[in-house]
Amino acid sequence: MSNDAGASATAVVLVVATMVLGAAGISIDLWRALAAHRDLVALADGAAIAGATAIDTAAIYADATDLVLDPTEARRRACDHLADNHATVRCGGTTTVSVAAQLVDVSVESEVPLTLLRLLTGDAAGGPLTIRAESTAVVLRRVTP
Repeated sequence: MSNDAGASATAVVLVVATMVLGAAGISIDLWRALAAHRDLVALADGAAIAGATAIDTAAIYADATDLVLDPTEARRRACDHLADNHATVRCGGTTTVSVAAQLVDVSVESEVPLTLLRLLTGDAAGGPLTIRAESTAVVLRRVTP
């Protein structure tokens, strides 16, 4: 085999290896992001449900026809759920908890660091991937016998 053929084979192997590394980087980082998003959605759902358990008992005893939330307690319960179930997500900043009469809206944001894609692009200071999830819990009308 001539030197030209050997050089061509080496170039082909390097190109193919780079493509395989790129595909592996995309798949690994994509699956990490999808798994983190799934966990973040579950966290937002749990926080919204925790907030929706803060029923205003004074309204119940006043024989209100609709269940109403205690906004302060609902926000506290949602924020406590976030703090108890995630290492970095806390109320404030990009994480919001909004409480209306019968709604608890939770919006959370987190970052997933890239690994192989960062190395492949040569961006050593490359930023992480930002993921967001939102959830709403609704307190329904009280059932009367």
